[in-house]
Order: sequence, then C-alpha cells, then structure tokens
Amino acid sequence: MKVLLALLLLALGAQAWAQSSPATVSNVRVNCTNSCAGRHAIIFVHGIYGSKETFVNTKVQPSFDWPSSLPDTISGSPIDVYLIEYRTALLAWAKKDIASLDEVVDSVYPAIRSIRRKGYASVNFVAHSLGGNVVRSYIHSVKSEEGHIERVKHGFVITLGTPVDGASIANVGSLLKDALGMPDPLLKSLEKDNTFLRMLQLWSRQEEYKSKNYECRPLRLYAGVETRSVIPGVQVVNAASARAATRVRDDVEVMEFDRDHFEIVKPASRSDRVYEQTLIWMTKEIKRLNESSGPLCKNLPCS
Repeated sequence: MKVLLALLLLALGAQAWAQSSPATVSNVRVNCTNSCAGRHAIIFVHGIYGSKETFVNTKVQPSFDWPSSLPDTISGSPIDVYLIEYRTALLAWAKKDIASLDEVVDSVYPAIRSIRRKGYASVNFVAHSLGGNVVRSYIHSVKSEEGHIERVKHGFVITLGTPVDGASIANVGSLLKDALGMPDPLLKSLEKDNTFLRMLQLWSRQEEYKSKNYECRPLRLYAGVETRSVIPGVQVVNAASARAATRVRDDVEVMEFDRDHFEIVKPASRSDRVYEQTLIWMTKEIKRLNESSGPLCKNLPCS
C-alpha cells in the first residue's frame, strides 16, 4: 500500500495534458535575443509527469519560484534563466498516451539547441529526477550528432534526486501499470539497473575520456541526494542511485539534503540550504568558465 501511494504521488499532474508541440521553452528571465556573448544560461528541467510548477514552493507565502529568484549576475556575469517543459502524458504530438525516453530527448533537443546557438559563454542545467537522465541523454546526443566542441558549450549540470542507476519503485510501478493494462515506457526507463541506463553510463565514461584527451573545457557534474522518504519506508530515489554518476568520473561533487523527492527542488527562500548550495556550485562554475581561455577543445583532431 505504501508503494502504491508513493506511485500515485509520482503521478501527480499527469492527468490531463494535450500539447501540439513536444517541448516548450519558457523564458524565465532572458535579456538577450540573438547574440548572448558574455552571458551564461541556466536551464531548469523537470522530471517525470512534472511541469514548471515542479520548482515552485507553494507551502510558503508568498510562494517561492526558484528559477525566477536566481540572481541577475553570478560571478560578475549576467545570467539568463530558462525552463524546458516536456509533456509525458496524453501527448498529441506522439499520437499515444505516454512518451518513451527517446521521444522526450528528441523533443527537448531542438529546444535546447536553439538556446545553445545564441552564443552563450555556457549553457547549464538544474535537473530534477528523470530530468537529469534526460539532460545526460541530450548531452550524449549532442556529442554524437554535433561533436565535442558543441558538447562542452555546456559548462555544468546539477542533478537533484536523479535516479542515475534507476529506482526500484519504478519496477514496482511498471508491474502495477502493466497489470492494469496501462504500459508506461517512460516509467520503464527508470527501472533499476536497466540496459539503457547502464549503456548511458558507459557512453558517458567514453565521452569524458575522449574529452580529456582532446583537452576540452570540462563539463562539471554535481548531484543532490534526497535522504528523506516521501512515505515512511518508501524512498523514491535512494542515495546509491543518485550518487552513481561518480562511477563515470571521480570529480563529481555530491551533497545530501534532508528532503524528500519532491521537496528537494522546492526551496522555501534564498536562505534555504538547497538554494544556497546550488548557488555556491553555480558561482564556482561560472567563475571557472569565465577564467577559461582559448579553444573549447585544444587538441581536437581534424577528422
């Protein structure tokens, strides 16, 4: 019963979506149009069945909207803030009820690429839950389709409650939905230790190895880990799965937060620990990116 209740909580907001386009970009605070040289972009990406409300804390008054509250400048550089919304249920564009992970990644690719092509000094991410795996898959797609230079135009990724290694609760959820005649390929992509996530880890290791050999500007990773259960005894994403990115590289910085899966992306104010720590990460990274010079990849072969 506890697991079923947790799954119902996961599905909040999934009831009634219908959208003509696969993904939309919300300009939370954008002060440039075509050329954005010297500026940095931060993109918020929600998780499964989520929306822009994922990052809004309505339990405080007035409600606290995290993306809108980011500083205008970080480390002396102007910041533009975006939010990518992708619909996972009742997708008119997919001509079926539930999207698969590859369809979601396909849908966000042109949306994020349009931001990357504005010429930002870097394009970066704060991603929740499945959104972290969407971003990691997107980055792999950028490298495969456009190459290492385009990949490292992204400077850092902060994941919060992302099941890098899958979530056992998704296995239970898939069984329940299959039994009810409601197959959900997106939920299956979150199952514990599934083949796609293992391959994504392998591809990420290979990309990072080549990026270092080509002396490319590093793309840094940070992971926020939830330590509190949504319901006693039911943790949506356990620490081991959220920390699994450390198996790709040894410089991933991990921080635990006394929050459950939903609270971890809903800071209550600018003095909230999640807000403060992620801002520390952003400040450190944008300073690093500002200090980097020369080609994005210094030893990239011609072919």
